[in-house]
Amino acid sequence: MRGYSHAHRIYIKSLYKRSCLDAKATQYNTRNDWCRDVAIIRSEFEAAKNLSDPRAISAWIKEKENILNAMWHHDPIIYPKMPGGVLYERNMPPPQFTAEEWAESDAYAESQNTTWEKSEVEFKEWQATMQKEAEYNKDIAAKTKTYYDKKWANEFRHESEREDYIKRGGEH
Repeated sequence: MRGYSHAHRIYIKSLYKRSCLDAKATQYNTRNDWCRDVAIIRSEFEAAKNLSDPRAISAWIKEKENILNAMWHHDPIIYPKMPGGVLYERNMPPPQFTAEEWAESDAYAESQNTTWEKSEVEFKEWQATMQKEAEYNKDIAAKTKTYYDKKWANEFRHESEREDYIKRGGEH
């Protein structure tokens, strides 16, 4: 394959690299198996290094591409931080806005009429509602507690049983 352009050499190198990576993606159990396949691939590329007929070279390249496509693993190994991995771009930095984009976002906020005073009034209303609900829940809890106190008082045969229950964490 001597005498060909730089682009052709880069394509052949890419083909070799893809073949080696595909051999790795077949998920061998040991590195020795992968190294054996890479050595076979290397010997095939070395044997084709001295081809000079353009038709033979293109046929050889087509053959290797077909083998590569046929042997492509259905579930290749994707490392976590590589594109398609589970950690790819997980913690991206926040986008840097231009002055125009900031002005657009400020104009949008003003168009929504979100003012501090309005938010403060809404917060006070919410706080009053929560306080009413808390008082209501306290009343219900107090009624429930007196009901269960009466019920539990009848269930203990001796006062000592009740004291033991309270010591162990019971409230009644």
